[in-house]
Amino acid sequence: FPVTIACMLKVADALGPVHTLIAHSVGAAVSVEAIHAGLALKKVVLIAAPARYEHFARLIAHGAGLNPEEIEQMVALLSKAIGMDVGEVCMPKRAVGRSEEALFIHSADDRVVSIKDSLESAKAWHGARHMRMEGLGHARILSDPAVVKAAVDFVSAA
Repeated sequence: FPVTIACMLKVADALGPVHTLIAHSVGAAVSVEAIHAGLALKKVVLIAAPARYEHFARLIAHGAGLNPEEIEQMVALLSKAIGMDVGEVCMPKRAVGRSEEALFIHSADDRVVSIKDSLESAKAWHGARHMRMEGLGHARILSDPAVVKAAVDFVSAA
């Protein structure tokens, strides 16, 4: 995360002011960490965003068949690899006090990241909007015309 966040900040510095960021899944978690670290922008669209990276990582590990001891080892290795405690990557915590306009989009049938995650994060983010979709799962949501239109309309609005 820290390397990715540092790269995002350097790109923003090189390109000039960044207006909007659109991110999906773990990319949304990393993006909010970058915003927390100082990435300045006006709007953010977060699609199928996990609220707590550690919870997300544990679910993926469990789904991959790791036993409880292996999951703990994986979480420790992941924390070491990203250079921070994965438990600190918490979108609802980072959302408090945010002033950027935010749109959360999530499909109710997402089996990778529960819609409860984005609802919780949107509630914590002052003025955020939440768009609930149906039948798009975790990946199909990215190519759905209504989702694309909603993101474009949100970004384009004055």
